[in-house]
Amino acid sequence: MSTARADAWTTWLNSSHSKALKVTEDKGLARSPAPSRFPNCNGKDPPMNLIDSLLMEFTHEAGLTRKMLERVPDGHTDWRPHEKSMTLGRLAAHLAEIPGWVDPTLNLPGLDLSGYKPTEIGTARENLALFDSNVEQAKGAMPGKSNQDLMVPWALCMG
Repeated sequence: MSTARADAWTTWLNSSHSKALKVTEDKGLARSPAPSRFPNCNGKDPPMNLIDSLLMEFTHEAGLTRKMLERVPDGHTDWRPHEKSMTLGRLAAHLAEIPGWVDPTLNLPGLDLSGYKPTEIGTARENLALFDSNVEQAKGAMPGKSNQDLMVPWALCMG
């Protein structure tokens, strides 16, 4: 490494952007303990419950999915993005169904899709109503689940 690069590297290491890193002569770079501004990293606070972050992500993704479903035109539900693909109407209905799987996923040891029949949706309004209902059901199933509840073995099967 050139002297200029080494000086730049040392400057960066000593800057305020790298407080978590320190240089030790015998071990090279080492990570120092997490700063106290990270509440669950100091060993004193209880760890964050996984369901809290999953619920935040689910809520965000549900909002984006709803925006997409609002844009599905009623008159073009037979359109296919590719000849081997499902129709646009079927794809939209599938997206509306998926949040309905959260409750059985969290509360059953597995989900058997052998008796699964795809939902038939007539209009975009019906599809949005199904989606909204399933999202509310999913949001109601998530709170109160512990990390241990989320770590049990689970299976998705077809028969």
